[in-house]
Amino acid sequence: ISPTSWYVPSLVACHMGTALSISEDRMSMVVTYPSEPVLAVGAKFFMKDQENIGRMISALQEFLSYGAVDKGYKGELIVRLLMTLAMDKAMGSTEVKEVRLKDYLVHFNRNGADVSKLIEGLESSGCEDFDVEEELKKLKRLNLDWPDSRAMLEEKLEEKKRNRASPPLMYADGRVCFTHFVYLSKSTQGELITHDLLRYAYRRSAAIVVEEGPRGIDKVIPLRVEEDKFVGLVVQHKNRASDTLQSLTRADNPATHHKVNVEYFLTEAEKETFRSAGVDLERNWPAILFAVGVDKVGAEVATQLEQKRFRHNNLSNTDRFDFPCIILTGLDYSKLMTADAAARLKDLRDFEFVPSLQKREDIPITYGS
Repeated sequence: ISPTSWYVPSLVACHMGTALSISEDRMSMVVTYPSEPVLAVGAKFFMKDQENIGRMISALQEFLSYGAVDKGYKGELIVRLLMTLAMDKAMGSTEVKEVRLKDYLVHFNRNGADVSKLIEGLESSGCEDFDVEEELKKLKRLNLDWPDSRAMLEEKLEEKKRNRASPPLMYADGRVCFTHFVYLSKSTQGELITHDLLRYAYRRSAAIVVEEGPRGIDKVIPLRVEEDKFVGLVVQHKNRASDTLQSLTRADNPATHHKVNVEYFLTEAEKETFRSAGVDLERNWPAILFAVGVDKVGAEVATQLEQKRFRHNNLSNTDRFDFPCIILTGLDYSKLMTADAAARLKDLRDFEFVPSLQKREDIPITYGS
């Protein structure tokens, strides 16, 4: 929100905002919301009422209508709301607790977009049901039994076992727990996504918003994988109506491939903090992309990336990287909100602030205008 917007003083006076500085003429005020777990828990209980969610979405649109909020943040606000509602559903309505990553992600299930099936497919390599002798019998019945059939089937079984040892969806049983979002500073973010930061954020039940910049990711959700080891659920959001599942799953799409790989968005100094904590960075972090600008509901997983697609150095000698980026399109999250709230969310997404020429002098000077 612009420091010169007439909304800003009311944030401090009525909505628990913290004033950092005020200009000498008192026309400009810089306000922030630091991490406040107690306030976040209060908001969690407020958002149990679906009518409150609808009113909250309408209030956001009203802010946009006055140019009080930069329209570029619409997609971010929508995704933060969706992720918070899914976390509240996973936790239950009466307490704040950590939940398994897989139990959190399934709350994004929708008709025509079954995330739970995607997770099951990523977790299983299929070697449990693969029997070489049974497969040979099937080939014989089809007159397809060749001299090297057994060797080929045994090699296939070994490949499945290797995939089982290193499945694409890493850390599905890791724990997530957040009630609010905090911002990663633009000026110091070069050395901030560290193991200590994720541990600290997790203990405050906070998720991290990454400011726009060279990292190419939008959010990192702390994920506890062992007693004192943390990685992150990487989140991106796009508000383009032209996106499709087909284009987003392609190996040359940077948003769902190299940008969500730790080799790309972590600096060498940051990676060292995870290695010092005993975290294996060869295991890629899970990722999710919300394509909120797309109307068609869908879900898919983008995996397998050739080495040449990366735009940085210091890569290993392997030819391919298998890691998941779950892609969700559309805004029909009927399990998270009522149909009325979902309709208001679409209105918020599609809203454009264009003041008429004769009334522009009545609009406060803001970033959004």
